[in-house]
Amino acid sequence: MKIPNKGQLEQIMEEHTGRRTRISKDAASYMYLRYLIYMKELAKKADAIAFSQRKSLIGGDNIARAAPRLLTEFSDAQNIRLRAKRRSSEGANEEAKSKERSSRGESEESSEEEEKEARGSSKENQRRKVMKKGKKRIKVTFG
Repeated sequence: MKIPNKGQLEQIMEEHTGRRTRISKDAASYMYLRYLIYMKELAKKADAIAFSQRKSLIGGDNIARAAPRLLTEFSDAQNIRLRAKRRSSEGANEEAKSKERSSRGESEESSEEEEKEARGSSKENQRRKVMKKGKKRIKVTFG
């Protein structure tokens, strides 16, 4: 299989974004691989839609139906942004907690003990839920 040269991919990116973008050779091969995987998944989903409609021909409506969902599943950009936001908010929360502890004069050991207690109580709650579910019995009668 021949991978398109990076000049072609740079032209595609320029047409899409409206500005010149440089692409490395490694990124070019990776982009093409992602494109092939996307096309394979799109063909599979469009075929499944056509099969569910009992058609042997994949039409534009089948592709139009499958493509948006597949694009959202396939897109990593939004997921990466969400992960970055979560990390930054977690970091901010940890910093705020450490500032509160230092203002109170508490050590890190006491915070670790509090975390262990919190974990223990959640385990106890899970055990209680399991026990409650286990007590329910269903009577089955045949007749």
